[in-house]
Amino acid sequence: MVRVVWLRLRGFCRVSVLTDCLIWLLHKLAVICLNSGDYSHALIAYKVILRVRPTDRLATFQMVHLYNILGRDEESIQILENWLQSAANDLDAHLTLSQLYTANDEMTRAREHLDASAQIAPNSPEMLLASGDFYRRNGNLDESSALVDSILKDGEHPRILTLLAHNLIDQGKRGEAVEILERAVRLAPDVPSPYYLLARCRYYRDASHPHVEYMGKRLAKGDLPAHVRKVFHFALGEIFDSLGEWDAAFAHFKAGNDLQRLGSNVNMAEVTRFIDQEIETFTKKCVSGVHGALDRHGIDDLAQLYLSRVMSVTGGVGRFVDKALNNWNTAGLIAILFPRATFVHCHRNPLDTCLSCYFTYLPHVPFASDLMTLGLLYRQYERLMAHWRSVFPARICELEYEELVSDPESHIRKLLAHCQLPWHDGCLTPHQTERVVLTASASQVKMPIHSRSVGRWKNYEKHIGPLIQTLGEKRLPRESGRDSGLRGGTPRAAGAGPLR
Repeated sequence: MVRVVWLRLRGFCRVSVLTDCLIWLLHKLAVICLNSGDYSHALIAYKVILRVRPTDRLATFQMVHLYNILGRDEESIQILENWLQSAANDLDAHLTLSQLYTANDEMTRAREHLDASAQIAPNSPEMLLASGDFYRRNGNLDESSALVDSILKDGEHPRILTLLAHNLIDQGKRGEAVEILERAVRLAPDVPSPYYLLARCRYYRDASHPHVEYMGKRLAKGDLPAHVRKVFHFALGEIFDSLGEWDAAFAHFKAGNDLQRLGSNVNMAEVTRFIDQEIETFTKKCVSGVHGALDRHGIDDLAQLYLSRVMSVTGGVGRFVDKALNNWNTAGLIAILFPRATFVHCHRNPLDTCLSCYFTYLPHVPFASDLMTLGLLYRQYERLMAHWRSVFPARICELEYEELVSDPESHIRKLLAHCQLPWHDGCLTPHQTERVVLTASASQVKMPIHSRSVGRWKNYEKHIGPLIQTLGEKRLPRESGRDSGLRGGTPRAAGAGPLR
């Protein structure tokens, strides 16, 4: 019904002048579409409003919110930068831009908008919260927590409490973090992030916990926005998985991913063509120094641009690890830009790898929300990794996840030797690190090395037929060997000495 009305309104908009009443109606329709997960029609509604009334602030910021749900930060940034051309003192625009630039590791630009916010409202809770997030993502946990504490003196807010909990988890203070998250839930029970973080911390011990019952009742009622329902489902999936209730867990993971998939699409034909082009372009000759279209000057400029951004985050350390989901399909370019970089490639059973992606809330990773897409992409990943092994085999350190967690010391020693780094006893206790972790596995990093995830796919075998079929049953299952992965198993560019 909404779509029919919407299509008629689109035609009307082309031939008539939109009145305030009609714009109000378009806002209503957009909210209905947004809350139901019909993101494409919500986008159309806001675009029509802004075409007719470019100064509509609500439509502008709702577009930004929508693009954030879809993981399209570039569009959000462009909208807000344009908005500031005519509204230079808009505090919300500066704060949102600061957070977007921070999330994308553009710290200089983030700092600029944070400073502009401080000029407009130096002591506002929103500005202090954005500053706390900025300091956290730069590894300054003490400064971040100090700002959060100063805000809490004037009252509690779930976002502020959640940020403080993140800081406490990074500092190894899990008990204090749990207490803070419980306060956040009591304060705003329909805000989903505290539940999800508690679930990732393996806080829940039984399915009768009031939080579990509450999320189930709210989902059954069906009146929550799609982006809230999505996180509730992932939280419940985590909880039931940890309790060994596999059918209930998979049902929630599937429901969360079905909502996640709305408005996103992966064109596997384009992915395959891209992999073909990479294999054709990045030959041994190319990587060894003859770069064709890339001249030396352009290569140096790209390398310096990357290093300048990394150093703004790492503080100029001599060695660092770049762990990213897409390193496997940019390894050829990385090898050219940084001739002394080492690639760490951790293999894992493909079923466990793909389920790890599917079971993790990855809002900006479209391929992770569909089992068949994961299987198809995995096969392309294997094809490209076989190519990299043929092009620069000596630069790739191959590790097997299952063997690494069963015998950490010998395999960590192998890794350090490959990177020409000395042994450190702290390598066996990575959960005690004080560094800030901003990836989806942040809570897991604070746990000791364990083997609980080995063979996890067996608990869900009856639910993952499309994945097994796509990967190819003749190759499955295998407990070890060259069964690698996309998440927790991507090639990682690690500095073994200076990169250049």
